[in-house]
Amino acid sequence: MTLWKGIEVLGRNELPQYPTSNQGYVKIINSTLENANTGIHSSDGGIVVAQNSHFLNNRVDIQIEKYQYSATNRSKIETCTFETNDDYYNYVFNKIASVYLSDVNKILIQGNEFLYSGNPSKDYQLRGKGVYSVNSDVLIKSYCSTTIPIEPCPPQYQVPNIFTNLFYGIYIRGTGALNSIMIDSNNFVNNRTGIAISSCSPVIIKNDFNIPVLDKFVAVGLFTESCTGYQIEENNFYSVSPKENAGLIVRNSGSDANEIYKNNFSNLYMACQA
Repeated sequence: MTLWKGIEVLGRNELPQYPTSNQGYVKIINSTLENANTGIHSSDGGIVVAQNSHFLNNRVDIQIEKYQYSATNRSKIETCTFETNDDYYNYVFNKIASVYLSDVNKILIQGNEFLYSGNPSKDYQLRGKGVYSVNSDVLIKSYCSTTIPIEPCPPQYQVPNIFTNLFYGIYIRGTGALNSIMIDSNNFVNNRTGIAISSCSPVIIKNDFNIPVLDKFVAVGLFTESCTGYQIEENNFYSVSPKENAGLIVRNSGSDANEIYKNNFSNLYMACQA
């Protein structure tokens, strides 16, 4: 049995996304998309709207790339489940990522679940990444479930993104301060690395990191490298056991104003290293 190709959404990178007739457009609601090499692939401005859907055992669930016509993008991914289980590994390929972004502006990802639900002995390196972003702007935050317009969203209506049992929950490679990265109010559970981020100026606030103890590797909540002008505030880092794990590791910070403030660390082998 082989993976099928998936859905292709083509666009025109010399045109805006409004009106939507300028671009290819796909909207997935209350659906299941499974066993594809790339579930949905959008390039050059093709618009992807995914809501309340189940993406199961795809090598890449959603890939959006090569469109920077304007500061925002009309594609959004919300309240979906991205799952890989043992059935996927009957195929030849390893999992790459649930959501893969490359050279795009301001993609909204909110209220989703990203998880590996198979055998817990499966090598973490084969489980893939939740969100994998390269040279892109991305907003990864909780979804507000109330229909009443309230700002800020009351806590009882917030539905966070949840990243569970993955190699990386979020993996971001930027190209400096030009990339806008916001990671706000998400939950990371039992990942080898919750967030790894490099060469950008992220805002990482109010996230919850439940960090495992692994036999062969040091599990990490948040790892940053060569970032500058960042804000890391009000995050919660903890573990069931203070053995071979770390909350926050910071390497090679730049000279812009950087802030690590009001974070909580508990029951870890190493809380913070810079």
